[in-house]
Amino acid sequence: MSANSVRKARTPRWKRRPEARPAQIIEAALDVFGQKGLANARLEDIAARAGVSKGTIYLYFANKEALFREMIRETAIAAIERGEQRPATGSPTEQLTLIMQRYWEFIRSQAFSTIHRLVIGELGVWCDKRDCLPVLEGRDDDQIFADIRDFYLRSLLAAASASAQADGA
Repeated sequence: MSANSVRKARTPRWKRRPEARPAQIIEAALDVFGQKGLANARLEDIAARAGVSKGTIYLYFANKEALFREMIRETAIAAIERGEQRPATGSPTEQLTLIMQRYWEFIRSQAFSTIHRLVIGELGVWCDKRDCLPVLEGRDDDQIFADIRDFYLRSLLAAASASAQADGA
């Protein structure tokens, strides 16, 4: 057998494109983080699940925390942004119904379920490490709650005002 035929025999019939690897790694990370939590997940496990080497992960993500942030960005935040896009057509009621339907589909998805479990499981850790989240740095629970409350109340007021305008008030 010639060297060329040996080389051809070892070459896989398909090759993954490098641009697809980050998505594969993120999908694997979602599975592994969901099973083991952030603290117990290992990059080796994520790499094995994605079918890449641990070193390949470092080509795309600086560390486990960066991978975790990107996983959240690519799954939860991207889904929320898609869900918040205003439909191009339809009455206000039809548009609102479509937005609600998108949200309902997201919260029933496996990605949401996994992320929800992760957040609940890791919440105590993150609350104790506010320096990891610059927006929380130097703020106590009462200040954070006040910001969240104000955000929701302003949102409700803006929604009520928008509804009144849509209804011709």
